[in-house]
Amino acid sequence: MDVSTQDRFDHFIKYFTQHNVPYENAKEFLIKQAAFDILTGNIDRLGNPSNFIIAYDNKNETGRLVNFDYGRSLQMTWTDTTEEKYDLEWLEDDLDDFSNELTSNNDSIISSLSKKDSIQFLKDNGFEPFQIDMKSLKEDLDKLNQIIQNSDVPFKKFASSKIESFKKSLESDYSKEFYKEYNPQKQTSINFSIEIEDDKDSSPKPVFNKVVEPKPIQFDKPKSKTNQLEMEF
Repeated sequence: MDVSTQDRFDHFIKYFTQHNVPYENAKEFLIKQAAFDILTGNIDRLGNPSNFIIAYDNKNETGRLVNFDYGRSLQMTWTDTTEEKYDLEWLEDDLDDFSNELTSNNDSIISSLSKKDSIQFLKDNGFEPFQIDMKSLKEDLDKLNQIIQNSDVPFKKFASSKIESFKKSLESDYSKEFYKEYNPQKQTSINFSIEIEDDKDSSPKPVFNKVVEPKPIQFDKPKSKTNQLEMEF
């Protein structure tokens, strides 16, 4: 029997809490699961609701939810004939259609809602967008594609087309509702050099130099009439 999205959501939370999963953890798990299912077009959730496990901590007597099995995500129609006949020079023109197909359907626990209502339901229940290092993700996808192209596996055209289509799908306004770009800060270092005059009445005079590359801590030998300590990190 069909039930409303809210009733289904509440039912899962009740089930999880009955198995010693804290309420807030259960709610956060379901919201993140639904968002990721939508973002990846996972069509194997409601029809297979056992695609998770509860890891039980005997010491604390609490349960922790764990997701698995995304093998039916990012679905894209492709056949032996497509692989044989398709010319990758057509890909640029086909990217919009392919990328839309990847995430056009999903079987999340809120899949009965429209796109607009899905986003609102997630936000109403505390969803915070995923943080994705997009630059690194795309680099990893390109490396994966290169590995596939240099191997003897079949469906190389399919691999190239799907990878490029997935990258394109992440650029859509709808997909961007589910993540924020994360740019890891590069490691920097500052060279602090403090010069102390021998005259006891003189105050230390800090000198702040430019940013430098990381180096081991260095202690310079005292110079005449000046004790100088340089630390780089």
